[in-house]
Amino acid sequence: MEPAKAVKEYKDEVAKLKVQVGEYAKKVGELTFEKDWAVGKLKSLDSSFKKELIDKSENKIISVVKQCKLLN
Repeated sequence: MEPAKAVKEYKDEVAKLKVQVGEYAKKVGELTFEKDWAVGKLKSLDSSFKKELIDKSENKIISVVKQCKLLN
């Protein structure tokens, strides 16, 4: 394999990965903003309604402890 060709392929791959990382960073920023917004809205609810929102099923995605922290 030619060294110049290998270097070009490496640089092309690095450029693609930088674009992908930038897209991931943007998405993480959007999701963080949306989560913070939702948590802020949930804080204004009364505690009896917050208790109803907690998923206590076996198949829950987020632990009860984490749900309580998110609901404050």
